[in-house]
Amino acid sequence: MFSDAEKLFDIDRMKRFDEFFHPKSVAVIGTTARNDWFWLKNLVSMDFNGKIFPINPKYTSALGLTFYDKIANVPFDIDNAIVAVPAKHVHDVLKECILKRVKLVTIFSSGFSETATQEGKELEQDLMTLKESTKSDIRILGPNCVGIYCPESGLSFRPEFARNQGRVGFISQSGGLAINMGLRGKTLRIFFSKIISFGNAADIKPVELLEYLGYDKKTRIIGIYLEGIKDGPKFMRVLREITPKKPVILLRGGQTDVGARAAASHTGSIAGSNDLWRSLFNQTGAIPVNSFEELVETLLAFNFNYHHLPKGNNVGLLSVSGGVSVINTDICNKLGLNIPKLTPESVSRLQEVIQDVGTSVQNPLDLAASFFNIHALKVAIETLGNDPNIHSIIMEIANHYIYTPEQHGVEGYANLFYETVLQLLRRIRRSGRPVLVAFPPIAFEARRIWDRKLFIDAKIPIFSSITAAAQALAHLTDYSNYLKTAKKND
Repeated sequence: MFSDAEKLFDIDRMKRFDEFFHPKSVAVIGTTARNDWFWLKNLVSMDFNGKIFPINPKYTSALGLTFYDKIANVPFDIDNAIVAVPAKHVHDVLKECILKRVKLVTIFSSGFSETATQEGKELEQDLMTLKESTKSDIRILGPNCVGIYCPESGLSFRPEFARNQGRVGFISQSGGLAINMGLRGKTLRIFFSKIISFGNAADIKPVELLEYLGYDKKTRIIGIYLEGIKDGPKFMRVLREITPKKPVILLRGGQTDVGARAAASHTGSIAGSNDLWRSLFNQTGAIPVNSFEELVETLLAFNFNYHHLPKGNNVGLLSVSGGVSVINTDICNKLGLNIPKLTPESVSRLQEVIQDVGTSVQNPLDLAASFFNIHALKVAIETLGNDPNIHSIIMEIANHYIYTPEQHGVEGYANLFYETVLQLLRRIRRSGRPVLVAFPPIAFEARRIWDRKLFIDAKIPIFSSITAAAQALAHLTDYSNYLKTAKKND
């Protein structure tokens, strides 16, 4: 999908970045028993496939690993170093890493420019002055970041992250959101090629990481959390190069005056004007989102419908309630989605099996009592999936209706319902139409968790509301339309 990457990027630099994500050895400087060997456990739990060298003169061994008093005394080459010492000691540690010819230093330590103090700014500038004065080609990630998660190599900044490798790459200025993304992704079966937290970006800039994920063949979908950019024209140029080949979903922190003030105190970033960002999105095809939840849900929709982008904005809606259908139609329409009429053939087929009391056999389709008739449910889903006027489907499942028959003695109804729905929705998706499912939190909350898991395991994206599902589908549709326009303009 990215066969022309060599025309777009500096291949030598991209290959060097590849080495950062696949080191043969990592030194962990400052790991202690006080934090329960956190950074060591991150690597050990992921079965990191290189050598691990803990550096701390107070210890001799832990977790089966031999400690060294300083990095200079490690009798092997070291590719990456993770630095977790107080800010005032980072300069000396960086100097030792330069002498050891370390390729990448990830600085977890905080207390630099993000503090907005003169001392913090000077400490950060001193690091860059040291790098420049020694003419070292060492690269620095951070400071004030959690670093790299790459399941393929076993690099990680949390021990609970999934070992599965996926197609989503995520770049985050926030370490907390990088952690949240990895954990949330594991729950939703969004697996990652890479997650990178870059913090203050003293050396490695977000645009470089974006370039790398654009080049990286393992990454097919890109998510970004940014609080500001310093090289807008270059960032825009790189986005333009990537978006015709890979969707880029971007969450910007600091969209309000108060949020911009918070961003400045978090990572020392200048958020930029809303007009500037609107221009960036309009000119590049990048997809803007307004919350972390929307970011996750959009990545979820792209991940599970990666090969099934909508061919248009016509949506088939299916639910159990007429009132709900009306509201859902309004929600979709406000987001630019169209709820078209079904063909006469589809309506005729639905009329044969769906009760005519309290139901609609048009789009949106509300089944009322027919929701409990498995044959009618099957015909309804098949009909929506086969109707030529429909480009994608959103189904709302209110599970209190599913478990009601079991309360009245119809054992096994829920299992039969879900088996039928999953089989049909998978078949529709294979035909090329995106399928999204909403599970509103109405009742049976404990069961709802397990119900959602059935769809997650089937790689069908699930959402907590029609609003969330429709917003994600609108992003899929907008990106599909952008690709059509970009292809015409080639």
